[in-house]
Amino acid sequence: MNGQSVLAAALVRGLAEAGVAHACVSPGSRSTPLALALAEEARIRYWSHVDERAGGFFGLGIARATRRPVVLLCTSGTAAAEFYPAVIEARHARAPLVVLTADRPPELRDCGAGQSIDQIKLYGGSVKWFFEAAAPDANAPSVRFFRSLGARAAATAQAAPPGPVHLNLPFRDPLTPPPADLAQITAAAEGLDPRAHVSHANGALAPDDALIDELAAFVREEPEGIVVCGEPEGGADLADAAAAFARAAGYPVLADPLSGLRVGPRPRDLIIDAYDALLRVDRFAADHRPALVIRFGALPSSKGLRTFLEAPSGTRHILVDPWGDLRDPLHVATDVVHVDPALLCRALARALRGARTRASAWSRSWRDANARVRAALQRRLDMIEELFEGRVARDVASALPSGATLFVGSSMPIRDLDTFFPGTDRAVTILANRGANGIDGVISTALGVAAVSPAPTVLLVGDLSFLHDLGGCLAAKRYGIPLTIVLVNNDGGGIFHFLPQTAHARFEELFATPHGLDFSHAARLFGLEYRRARDANELAEAMAESIKRGSVHLVEVRTDPKRNVELHGEIQRAVEEALGA
Repeated sequence: MNGQSVLAAALVRGLAEAGVAHACVSPGSRSTPLALALAEEARIRYWSHVDERAGGFFGLGIARATRRPVVLLCTSGTAAAEFYPAVIEARHARAPLVVLTADRPPELRDCGAGQSIDQIKLYGGSVKWFFEAAAPDANAPSVRFFRSLGARAAATAQAAPPGPVHLNLPFRDPLTPPPADLAQITAAAEGLDPRAHVSHANGALAPDDALIDELAAFVREEPEGIVVCGEPEGGADLADAAAAFARAAGYPVLADPLSGLRVGPRPRDLIIDAYDALLRVDRFAADHRPALVIRFGALPSSKGLRTFLEAPSGTRHILVDPWGDLRDPLHVATDVVHVDPALLCRALARALRGARTRASAWSRSWRDANARVRAALQRRLDMIEELFEGRVARDVASALPSGATLFVGSSMPIRDLDTFFPGTDRAVTILANRGANGIDGVISTALGVAAVSPAPTVLLVGDLSFLHDLGGCLAAKRYGIPLTIVLVNNDGGGIFHFLPQTAHARFEELFATPHGLDFSHAARLFGLEYRRARDANELAEAMAESIKRGSVHLVEVRTDPKRNVELHGEIQRAVEEALGA
């Protein structure tokens, strides 16, 4: 019997016992023992991907949706390098991945052997833990080690802060056991290690009474404070706890669309969802400098908010950072608190009960300005008959049924959602790859989310992001994963039209990069249903049809990048008029 296969089965057994339920497997010879072991493990569903890059992001999507470790498996050589973009995003987005790279044995390294590259610590500091485990003889101690290695890898990926781990696993020929041995391999692994598996547990970092008293005192002393909520660390459920704290403190909450605070049936009296437009009005920003800022999660993408926070004002800025990563790119934090954000918010809400018996002039000013600006944005969007990218973002998000997930592409889609989406009482989830803010792997990540989500999933994506991950559409065809893709096609890098690069003589060829492609051909290639929406009504009809039928639809919306800039400017002027600026 092939001893390597027995050890591979032990490793996979440890992964399954630690809670791994999904694996993304790309074809290759050197990874055969692990691929067969994953296929034989009933507790793990494997998803086969021709392209490791797409497979990596697909696994990332499953990890984001389930918040559980997902295995990525590939053969040796450059296949392992194709996982790197997904590994980077997982590291920054706090998503648990267990990356298994098969490798050549030592005697075939650095000697000209094919498919042999240096895979030792291939992902550098982008992984939480790296380990290389050679496959020795399949004796009882080795089986116990490989089983515990699988459990440890999954537990380490899941432990706070969640993230990717990397196991490099060299295998020698013969790689494929005789077919008759397949049924005996798992039994052999279990027979050599009949003991119960090792269980790993992780706890939350709770705030102590002294810290709660100190922070509560800060809030009581400063009525003019704000709460800034970005995407929660590791996808944690923070919205209800943060809302309860804000109500007790009487502070307005500047809520990023990824924070979870703009969606669901909760009171929204202090939720400021138009802060991006508000803070671009200089007079409002100058008149609303807070004395205290308390920030949770990642820093929102809004340029207006970033400028507002980094402006000199003598503000006390408390950053709640549960894992000590100091996510403060503006370098404005005056206090960093290393505790679980939800536990802290609930404790502060209890400590501050009754502290603000009525809305202060400060909070009313924020709330009233937000209401005026949101109404102005809605009116102006409704007046625009052409398909404007801001309206597309609002309409797509507003059309989501309860329970649905919206996955948003980087670059302009997430920014337009931030500015133009007013929120909804429906319980929906909004996700994006904003860890490293890249535009690659967006289709595959959304498909990974859709693959494990019982409710509909919608992807809002730009044309360059779509092109970067075009091969990811193959998973939709192979597995029949329902997904509504709303493709905003502005013929190139539309975001650059908002930047100073537009003045450069070589702007078109270096930055705008128009492609002139007809995406209906891509839909036909991958068997996607295609429809081009020419106005808001057609977009709504196409989305409703796609969600109802549960198939894979590509809904293309074509926009003009120069006109898009003009309309953004017109709308911001309407905001200024609403504020009397």
